[in-house]
Order: sequence, then structure tokens, then C-alpha cells
Amino acid sequence: MYFIFFLDVVDEIISQCFIHLPISVIFAKITPMHIEATSFALLAGISNFRIAMRGWIGSVINDAFVGVTREDLSDYWKLIMVALVCSFIPLFFIYLIPTKKQIIDLQARVNINNGVNDS
Repeated sequence: MYFIFFLDVVDEIISQCFIHLPISVIFAKITPMHIEATSFALLAGISNFRIAMRGWIGSVINDAFVGVTREDLSDYWKLIMVALVCSFIPLFFIYLIPTKKQIIDLQARVNINNGVNDS
């Protein structure tokens, strides 16, 4: 039982450190001036939607494939393995994250279009 609580806490900490914070930093770097609040509101909304959907999708997977109940936790390890495998899915989309050079180029183009001088 302690394993379940420990795993849930550790999962939330890892989620915050390795998912939410890097996305926030990328948003801060590529967001154009004067719409930062709108962009972060969008980011917060997407994050809240992800949290809500994570529980719902986990329940669907459990009901359809595993069948863990309060009385029978014998297959709980299968749910943990599914969660572990699913946590690596975002790595397939890592190529979508802009490089530092792409961010600098984008910021320079936005500054030129807005008439801001970097010097």
C-alpha cells in the first residue's frame, strides 16, 4: 500500500519537473511580447485538461484491459507498467521543440516586424 502512495507522489513531482517546467520555459522564450498572459493562460488550461484526461483515460484502460479494483490489487503492477510506457510517448514528439537558434531567429523576426531595435 505504501508503494502506491509513494509512486503517486513521485509521479506528480517528476511530472512537474520534467513536463510542466520545461514547457513553461519554452513558452516564455517563444511567446511574443504583450500576449504573455494569454499564452500562459492557454498553457494552464492545457495543463488542467491534461490532468483531467489522465485520470479518465487511466480509468478506461483499467476497466477495459486490466480490471484492478479496491478489493483486488493483484494486477496493479500492469497499470504501473502501462503508465511507465505511456510516459515515454512524448519523447516521440521531442523534434517539435524548437532549438535555441530557432528561438533566437523567431525572436529576431518578431522584433523586426514590430519595429523593435535590439541594440
